[in-house]
Amino acid sequence: TSSIIPVSSLKSGLVSKSAKVTDEQNYQKLMDFSKKRAKEIGEALMEGEIAPYPYRKENNIQCTYCPYYGICRFDRTSANSNYRTMQKLNEQDFWNLISPKKND
Repeated sequence: TSSIIPVSSLKSGLVSKSAKVTDEQNYQKLMDFSKKRAKEIGEALMEGEIAPYPYRKENNIQCTYCPYYGICRFDRTSANSNYRTMQKLNEQDFWNLISPKKND
């Protein structure tokens, strides 16, 4: 059993059914999605888009843990400060969300 990710293997060498793993096809979807998002974010930064736009998950505000909070200029007390809300997704919705669309 890994202390980092929820994966354990059986004596046979197979991954246990309780392990949070995926197949090679989904792994490739995840890699493709990650590369695409990294490119989009990099392009936005090169165009000067640097405004802070943090996530909020229920009552947890990520600014609390961010080491850049002191310099990012995000004002948690301002009515004009907008957060992105983390969606709660089940596994199938997640894979559907990152799967390439027909026009990609």
